Amino acid sequence: MEVCSSRAGHESLQHQLFHVTLGGKLYLSPTTETPQAVLDIATGDASWVLDYANQHPSASVIANDTSHAQLKTAAPNIVLDVGDANENWTYSCQFDFIHCRQHHRRIEERKLFEQGLMFLKPGGWMEMQELCNPVTSDDGTLDEYSPLAKWGRLITEASAQLNRPVDNPTHYASWMRKAGFTNIETVVYKFPTNPWPNDEKGKLKGLWNLYNVIQRLDEFTTVLFTKVLGWSRGDVDAFLVDVRKQLQDKNTHAYWPVWVLCLQSFLG
Repeated sequence: MEVCSSRAGHESLQHQLFHVTLGGKLYLSPTTETPQAVLDIATGDASWVLDYANQHPSASVIANDTSHAQLKTAAPNIVLDVGDANENWTYSCQFDFIHCRQHHRRIEERKLFEQGLMFLKPGGWMEMQELCNPVTSDDGTLDEYSPLAKWGRLITEASAQLNRPVDNPTHYASWMRKAGFTNIETVVYKFPTNPWPNDEKGKLKGLWNLYNVIQRLDEFTTVLFTKVLGWSRGDVDAFLVDVRKQLQDKNTHAYWPVWVLCLQSFLG
């Protein structure tokens, strides 16, 4: 597959991160082995949907996003759907499986879960895979007053002011139950900030994640800090020098939690 933007390259590497994290799987939900109708929300560069469509050639897979400009090729069983998932869905079928990964808070999740339940077949599955801020650690090596910890808090604060909170995944299970789901399974993984873990898999994840974060740190931070928090560009640049330094410090055993939630519609 060809891609045409740096964002697509970021998403492609992120796809590999999830692939390694999930043990080579595209999803965790125990869906039917012969799905007929599948919906992928916030498709992005289509790395996930292409792999899924190739693994399930008999399934009709709808790839939804506000634009498919990044996508140059598609499998014959993929249907490209350009539209805003925040709007009321008008699909003519119900789905065996609905997948959504890293929508970057472009979608209002509570409505997403409500519509997901409406458009799932009885016994069908929906799966959310989302990275969650703020960055954290389990062993105290991320001091709360350190640049990276401060960055995480400020990003969370700014996103909340935009009504796109980056810590929403911690509330997903509650919102899913309110939407009507009763069978919900949750697993929380870790994306290390750098290759600090002792195991080879953790080192690889940390290396890839560090590269991805460094590539987009300036763009992501500058928008939120200047437009929402009122920082000057000079203050942002000076602050990010210390953030980058700590991101690469293997003595800081920090990570981003990655939430994977599998939810099943009632059997009727």
